[in-house]
Amino acid sequence: MRKTLAGCENITLPIMPATAQALHQQLASDHSNNQVLQRILMRDPAATIALYRRIEKSRPGASDIITGPAHALSMLGFQAFTDLLNDLPQSTGPTENNLLQAGFAYSQAAHAGWFARQLGAAIALGNLEEIAVAALLQNPAILALWQVDSESAARATNAVRDGVSFENAFSAELGEPLAQANRRLAQAWHFPSLASEVMGNWDPLKKRPQLVAFANMLAQTTFAAWNQESLDLQTEMLHEFLGMPHDIVQARWRQSAAEAAREFNIPGYPLPAFDLVRLPGGEEEVEIPPLPKRQATDGKAQPKGLQQLIAELMRQAQKETGSKRAVFGMLNTDRSELQARLALGGNKQDPMRCFKVGMTGRNLFSVLMQKQQSVWLNTGNRAKYTPLLKPLPLDAASTGGFFAMSVFAQDKPLGLLYVDGGRLDAEGYKRFRRLCADFGHTLASHTQAAA
Repeated sequence: MRKTLAGCENITLPIMPATAQALHQQLASDHSNNQVLQRILMRDPAATIALYRRIEKSRPGASDIITGPAHALSMLGFQAFTDLLNDLPQSTGPTENNLLQAGFAYSQAAHAGWFARQLGAAIALGNLEEIAVAALLQNPAILALWQVDSESAARATNAVRDGVSFENAFSAELGEPLAQANRRLAQAWHFPSLASEVMGNWDPLKKRPQLVAFANMLAQTTFAAWNQESLDLQTEMLHEFLGMPHDIVQARWRQSAAEAAREFNIPGYPLPAFDLVRLPGGEEEVEIPPLPKRQATDGKAQPKGLQQLIAELMRQAQKETGSKRAVFGMLNTDRSELQARLALGGNKQDPMRCFKVGMTGRNLFSVLMQKQQSVWLNTGNRAKYTPLLKPLPLDAASTGGFFAMSVFAQDKPLGLLYVDGGRLDAEGYKRFRRLCADFGHTLASHTQAAA
């Protein structure tokens, strides 16, 4: 199988001409400082990658302790950075008839960094620059693809905007899973530890990698012309993540995209905020010239992120069972506690939406987590399960009964899916069990592909 990026570890990505011009102007100014230079670098992933590669070359291991471009600049020095800037190639800008140039991917990366910083500030996380850099650098393989085969990159971008999943579109053109190509380049180019962590099997209980992955998905959705299905899913996830009503979530997201458009308003950068004026039911669509399609070189595609997989399972479970509320609980790292990590439906204050249940004592959830099994609690069997129910934070919505099933992947326990509300019946319970079992197989494939 041919891999499009085979041997690309040694290439140097071109920076945008506007980036080079702005950096040279600042370096020539008596009032320049590292923070101003950092702001410019965060608009251009290629420039940031070049800086990190150079600092790693001069100080091996430095990339793991650098908190952001400003920190890297302070270690490298102005003169060394000026020499680096003079050596970097520059990208060609878009033509009048074709906006699909490297700037499309560069702008998407810059938006991911922007969204990461905004989300981090919203939940009061520290080290925002480190988080933003990790999001900025999440797709080095796509940046490299624009350099070595721009027609393939444009085909994949067109496919994404036509509704093909981001991972499938680019994996097909790369000839290998996108995740695999990203990890290989991240290692060769000495990416900071958080950026590399999110490309692997990161702990979904950790806020920082979760936020980086989330910001990357938000950028993908905005650059897919605000695809409605993805928009709805990401809005739901943002609702859970930020604790804000759905309409406020979408308003904040669009406002952030508009602010990003002002920040990244440089030649060669498509700005998805302008797509917003066409949503919904606009009379005009963005015109992107089609390119000849090429058959996929690999049937495999990068799995979706774990959080997105879980959210899709919960939405499907609600649909298949007619339930009103779904909660997914995950085991912590030492498997001593099961904690609600994502909830759909119900009221924010409901105890079952934020439960924490110990696995050392005997309760219904700890019993279910011993092996892959399920329960349908209803009026006919509630008395039998009463001793196991007392330790659980059941609330008023639970009184009508519920479905719950443990989820295992490769014979290892991951968590538990719980649904209640609506009119639960035998047929819905059968579909619920099948969904959870199928989800375990999906997770097993996800883990193998990300290894």
